[in-house]
Amino acid sequence: MIQAAQPSRDPGANRRRRTTLKDVAREAGLSIAAVSMALRNSPDLAADTVARVKKIAAALGYAPDPALAALAAYRSRVRPPRELGTIAFISNWSTRDGWTRHRDPSLILSAMKRRSQELGYKIEHFWVPECGNSPRRLDQILQTRGIKGLILAPEGEGRPHPDLQWDRYSVVCITRPSNPEPFQYVCVAHFHAVMTCWHHLMDRGYTRIGLAVETEINPHWRHQWNAAHEQARCEHGLQSCRIPPLAISRSESPARIRQWLREYRPDAVISRCPRFAEAAAAEGLSIPGDIGYVSLNIDDDLPEATGIRQPCEEIGIEAIENLHWQLIRNRRGRRTFAVGIEVSGTWVEGCTLPVRSRDGDRNARARTATVAA
Repeated sequence: MIQAAQPSRDPGANRRRRTTLKDVAREAGLSIAAVSMALRNSPDLAADTVARVKKIAAALGYAPDPALAALAAYRSRVRPPRELGTIAFISNWSTRDGWTRHRDPSLILSAMKRRSQELGYKIEHFWVPECGNSPRRLDQILQTRGIKGLILAPEGEGRPHPDLQWDRYSVVCITRPSNPEPFQYVCVAHFHAVMTCWHHLMDRGYTRIGLAVETEINPHWRHQWNAAHEQARCEHGLQSCRIPPLAISRSESPARIRQWLREYRPDAVISRCPRFAEAAAAEGLSIPGDIGYVSLNIDDDLPEATGIRQPCEEIGIEAIENLHWQLIRNRRGRRTFAVGIEVSGTWVEGCTLPVRSRDGDRNARARTATVAA
């Protein structure tokens, strides 16, 4: 029978005395190191031993001392990091740099490498086709190398993540995976980005707000831009002036954008469409004189565009810190449910979204109507 610590006659002793790992170890008949491993779900211990230790710890009222945990965390930050091992960055695009050759992914990967080094890891890129497109072969390589932490690049070009023996690994996905695998993930808060754009547009007097996005990008974010656009329109009571979102492929001519501008006459556009400015100029519309412009990625758009800066560095840092948290707690395999972190971008003032006065609003509408005619 497990005996809890007896109360002391000293009234202040109960406040000072905490159940320690040593108490749990004594009751369990194990070493302090073994008890610590059990409470961290170490795979090196038998499952029944882990369960027994946790039961004893709960009965004794053991809880980690937050002050000691904070001290340990501080020491780990100031101490030169030791080599904790390798983290595998796994991609399955048609080319090795299919994802990382783009600007934002390359920034995410750079941030992951920096944060990994600070924590004592190194990142190594594993491209699935280099392993013969064989998940079994990739599993063998990872196990032989003793790699337990995986970062999965976003799925792309219709190529899914490899089907590995997930119970061997701690896993974090960059962006929410399209399959139902319940892994942890880190992604951009795309829905929040569009809601933020709407907030600034309404504050500045715009009411006919359009959305223009690339068909190649939108499905990756599960059409969150469209969903947020519709919700914002309803929340602001603009159901009567609905402008259908424009989805256009990179390979399409700007003619469709020009037709959309003539037909619906927006006074501002939220855009993730690189050919929008070209089409507006061909239509005789100036930005921002005739039409306000908000970019969903200002670092890959018009110079000095107003809009959202993507949180690339923060995505990389959160991915590594999340994976590190799993590794030190020996969390392996699928979760019973997916847990995700959404990182919001930041609003940046540029030169493409001036405040509209009432006279300016009327003049802009008149100019747009003249062009449409």
